[in-house]
Amino acid sequence: MKPLITALLLLGAGSAWAQTLDLPDATPDVAVAAKRPQPLFNKFNKKIFWIEAGAYTLSNVLDGYTTVAQMPGYEESGFPRGSSFLLGKHPTAARYAATMGIIQIATTFAAYRLEHSQKKFLRIFGHALMIQGIYAHTDGFIGNIRLQGSDSNPSAPKRAPAATPLLNLRF
Repeated sequence: MKPLITALLLLGAGSAWAQTLDLPDATPDVAVAAKRPQPLFNKFNKKIFWIEAGAYTLSNVLDGYTTVAQMPGYEESGFPRGSSFLLGKHPTAARYAATMGIIQIATTFAAYRLEHSQKKFLRIFGHALMIQGIYAHTDGFIGNIRLQGSDSNPSAPKRAPAATPLLNLRF
């Protein structure tokens, strides 16, 4: 707790000190600012946002479908490899849709607001949120497919080679 309080005090002191510095004004002349071309990526791009949102939704749906369609006896693992703290050990379609739907809506809204920012760092952070969500759910989908195709889950009953576990979706 002491390191956290110390860090906060140092941040506050540094911020207060930076505001008292007598630095020259960094605003350019009005004539120079008018001649400077505006950057191409200084505005919100609807196409990129909706492509990110669509890819995020698709990867979330595929991850959820393969998570719920696991063979009987499958248990969702803990945080580093799974998300049993959110979904439980035996996730259902309704629980997955409610939990991951809320997370996706919050992430998409935050990315939408960040991508509208005038600051490049915040716009990049908004894109990074969407890309991280796409990556995480795609990784989960691929992991579920690999798990269904292997015998790495010893608690699951053995299935016939011709069975397709993706069609065993339970609602």
